[in-house]
Amino acid sequence: MILPRFDAEAVLKAVDEHKGTWLYLVPTMMSRIWKLPPEVKNKYDVSSLRTVWHLAAPCPPWLKEAFIHWLGPDTIMELYAGTEAPRR
Repeated sequence: MILPRFDAEAVLKAVDEHKGTWLYLVPTMMSRIWKLPPEVKNKYDVSSLRTVWHLAAPCPPWLKEAFIHWLGPDTIMELYAGTEAPRR
């Protein structure tokens, strides 16, 4: 499912309702999700997620660790730097 506009809670709700297994996020989105109150994050079942890709920018270590503890180390994947190298 592609949401028309990013809303942190709407992402969690969509994962819960549609039993999403993949999620693509940039660190800003991850931060907005993480800043939701715990009662909001815990309201949705996101256990269907098997892969969460974070890409497009470096992810702060504290944020990546928070997501690893929340969703599990086998769920969080990083895709960054492959296209960020300077041209020669």
